[in-house]
Amino acid sequence: MGVLRNVTAATPCAQRGMHGERAGSSRALVVALATMLALALTAALPTPLFAQEDPGPSPWLDLVEENGVVEVPYTCVQVQNPDGSYGLEPQAVVEPLEVSTDAIVYVGQAIQRLETMIDISRFNLTGDEAMALYDLVKNSFPDLFYVSGGGYAGYRPGMADYIIPMYDFPMEQIPAMKATYEAKIAEALDWVDAGMGQAEKAKALHDYIVIHCSYAQSWSSDTFQYIHSAYGALVNGSAVCEGYANLYRDLCARAGLGACGVESPNMNHAWNQIMVGDQWYHVDVTWDDPIGGSPAVVRQTYFLKSEDYFSFDHYDWYQYFSSPDTRYDSVTWQTYWEPAVVHPYGFRDVHENDWYVTSGVLEFMVENNLMSGVSDTAFDPNGNMTRAQFATILWRYFEPEADASYNAATAVNETDLPDIGGGQWYTGAANWAVQAGVISGVEAAGGQWFRPDDPVTREQVVTMLLRASGRQFPVSDETLAAFAGYRDAPATSAWARDNVLQALEIGLLKGNNGELRTASSCTRAEGATFIMRAIQQGLLGE
Repeated sequence: MGVLRNVTAATPCAQRGMHGERAGSSRALVVALATMLALALTAALPTPLFAQEDPGPSPWLDLVEENGVVEVPYTCVQVQNPDGSYGLEPQAVVEPLEVSTDAIVYVGQAIQRLETMIDISRFNLTGDEAMALYDLVKNSFPDLFYVSGGGYAGYRPGMADYIIPMYDFPMEQIPAMKATYEAKIAEALDWVDAGMGQAEKAKALHDYIVIHCSYAQSWSSDTFQYIHSAYGALVNGSAVCEGYANLYRDLCARAGLGACGVESPNMNHAWNQIMVGDQWYHVDVTWDDPIGGSPAVVRQTYFLKSEDYFSFDHYDWYQYFSSPDTRYDSVTWQTYWEPAVVHPYGFRDVHENDWYVTSGVLEFMVENNLMSGVSDTAFDPNGNMTRAQFATILWRYFEPEADASYNAATAVNETDLPDIGGGQWYTGAANWAVQAGVISGVEAAGGQWFRPDDPVTREQVVTMLLRASGRQFPVSDETLAAFAGYRDAPATSAWARDNVLQALEIGLLKGNNGELRTASSCTRAEGATFIMRAIQQGLLGE
């Protein structure tokens, strides 16, 4: 096997693996191409590197050749300067590399799977070409924050048969890091909504980073691997310019904005260009975040500026698109201090305009400790409510002290229903529900069963609530006629018909669009509504 060749590491504020030419050159280099491909390839990945919907056609795809290949004429390597400092030096590939989008997707997916040797023999690449491809993939997707260096190996003289990624973290740690990163990305994207224009979205995301991230003025061997990445800026809240720029590029791309990286080796600094309308503008989020400043300080000095404006104190940068437009150079922008999208109680699958929020159902259930989420960040309002969940909610209402002191580890089945497991989160509630006569069980296989994981139906819900109330209600002729008028009334189970009629009589059950849906599964939001209605009507007592 051939000799392993190293790929560049990073210096504190140098843009790791960024590539570029001087402004006005005839070629767009790897970072620009990486940015284009980040959006262009997202839809091609079964498990997208960007965990968002494809933002649609990219305004810069005309720079990608129509036959699906991309020219990558340069790579960058780290070099040590005479004074001992480090910088980046562009190195020309001997022959311009034509990289197929298939190769980029293939390598990107392999990195996602955390492969340690990526077989690229099918693409017939030299070592230099393999490293250019590897750099392109890494720079295409800021969410590949867990890989940096690496090399290639080959059996054939002068050819690369394998790319060997260098993962920056223990393999078993990376999946959890990726999940944390995506959760924080979703939080950041709540700062934009569909009603915003492009410039407003760009400013809101700029402000989110400035407020939540601080410039890393010092680092240790433990933190160095984070500060250059979007992960460091987003999750740890500490980064150098490269981390700021990578995160801003990722957020802008997911929000549907064109964005790329810009770097100046002589400044040892990196920032971004973003597209608003049909023009590109410079944005330096790092320099808009005062070092040592209060989170309440959000500058806009370097937001949406022309290259003319930036040339006052930025210099010798590699620019991939011309930014001549000066219309925003003197504009004063609104500062965004909070999300545009609100998730009540931190449930990311709940929005403030959802019907079960505006009707007060969620607030009532959470504030009265009757329901919580399926996790800290998810309520699952449209998921099915199970029989065990419904029994637990009623138990919490009727026996709050027993619920508060409940120890699942010591709980045993105290009923005749054999499928109530001991030591379960619902065991105590199931025991209470059966013993109180709220649940009698489902008849099946010659016996009665609790069926804790079965979705509870709407007719089961009203039956349990009426049993829990211990009350019976006469049914009027008007209610009988109304019931008969629902087109799905015949689907009501015979055993539930009397309880359904009583529920209609007292307004506990309501139809919609000519249907009662008595045999349908009840969602968690619907189940919560039934319980709130029963409590507020006084059906379950004081």
